[in-house]
Amino acid sequence: MDFDLLVLDTNYYSALAKKDISVNSLIRNSEEIALPHTVIGELLGGFRYGSQFDKNYNDLKRLLAKPTCRVLMPSIETANIYGRLYADLKRRGKMIPMNDIWIAALTIEYEGTLATYDKDFTAIQGIKLV
Repeated sequence: MDFDLLVLDTNYYSALAKKDISVNSLIRNSEEIALPHTVIGELLGGFRYGSQFDKNYNDLKRLLAKPTCRVLMPSIETANIYGRLYADLKRRGKMIPMNDIWIAALTIEYEGTLATYDKDFTAIQGIKLV
């Protein structure tokens, strides 16, 4: 599979950091990869909680410095999409963690495909997943 923009969820970044072969292959076949600011926050929280902050932080900075990687930042449009997703999930009784709704909203706004192992995202209508 080839992707124009592959958006990495926190658990997918973790698999990449652990040198998962299938994750590395998927990323190599993507024109561009992105990390939502929310994912970076989750990662930094985990790094600070763990015992290898410097190593993990430097690895993340190296990835973000690559010309084929970018950070997805929220806009008013992101907030609009978030609100729509939140209301839809609440109406259907399918609430998921708030951070996941923000990640989904950014993925949809930037027309990316979200790489995740988290099944919660299947509750989001209109998101492309791998």
